[in-house]
Amino acid sequence: TTFTHAFNVTYANNLQYHPNVILEAVDSNRRIAITSSGDFKADVLNVIPTQSAGKIIKSAGLANHASGRWADVDPISYESTSLSNIHIIGDSQGTGQPKAGHIANAEAKVCADAIIRMLGGAQPYHAPMTNSACYSPISTTTASWATVVYQYNPATQSMTAVPGSSGAASVASNRSYRDMFDWSENLFTDTFA
Repeated sequence: TTFTHAFNVTYANNLQYHPNVILEAVDSNRRIAITSSGDFKADVLNVIPTQSAGKIIKSAGLANHASGRWADVDPISYESTSLSNIHIIGDSQGTGQPKAGHIANAEAKVCADAIIRMLGGAQPYHAPMTNSACYSPISTTTASWATVVYQYNPATQSMTAVPGSSGAASVASNRSYRDMFDWSENLFTDTFA
């Protein structure tokens, strides 16, 4: 992937990437990350904690996903499985879809459509689709991208990736860097308009 290339080639002399280690503690005075794979000292630590739904979800008793970190929802409406008429999208829902702004925008549209249908006495649309797209800058002039489409699977009652729908840039490029700004402008306009 372009990220692997960035870590192993582009920034090999500047960055160390340690994926899938369990962070046990951070000694900020000594700038050391204490992990399941040993201690790592650095000038700058980019520590990413375990992701989970926000405090409001946990305080409301809605973090009922098996992991205890997310709110289980019905993916055709994003209605909480704990409390009816409460709808949860984005970083707090536990459908297995990515936690990213682009897909949260798509989830919001599915959710809004479902709420309108339910208020009118109808059932939510039975086969919603969402998509996740993301551009990531790799340098000051290049970027990468990735995308995947999800569709509701009635057999598993979950959102699953549509076979053949995923894609990613094979290399970071200046074209993707320029496209990133158009993509983000469109996303922000659609989200906040």
